[in-house]
This record gives sequence, C-alpha cells and structure tokens, in this order.
Amino acid sequence: MIFKIFLVIMAIGFIFPRIVRWVFRLFLKEQFSRVEREFRQDQQRSSQSRPREGKINVDYAPPRKEGYKGGDYIDYEEVKN
Repeated sequence: MIFKIFLVIMAIGFIFPRIVRWVFRLFLKEQFSRVEREFRQDQQRSSQSRPREGKINVDYAPPRKEGYKGGDYIDYEEVKN
C-alpha cells in the first residue's frame, strides 16, 4: 500500500511539472504570435495612412471673407538691453 502511494507521488512529481511546462510554452507561443501579428497590422496601417514625404495635405482651410484687407497695424518699439 505504501509502495503504491510512493509510486503515485513520484509519478505526479515527475509528470506534472513536464505537463505544466508544456502548457506554459504553448501559451507563451500563442501570446507572442498574437502580439507579433498585432504589431505587423499596426505597422501596415500606419504606413498606409502616413503621407508621402514632401507632400502637403491640408485637412481644413477656413473660408475667406469678402472685403477683408488684413489685420490692424500695431506700433512697436525696439527694446535694447
């Protein structure tokens, strides 16, 4: 009876850590591949939405007012140290 209990404990002590290690590795592989996949998708999205260098894109230009001649002139004095 004691011998059977000892064998079961030894089997659990030998097999259980290997199973846990195997499951943990599978979990980590899946997580790393998911993060890598998301990173690549983000890179593709950002490269597609980024404007080409040297190209100017104006999203909003305020409408011009008729008869507008500019702002007020403000006098200023030069300050010397």
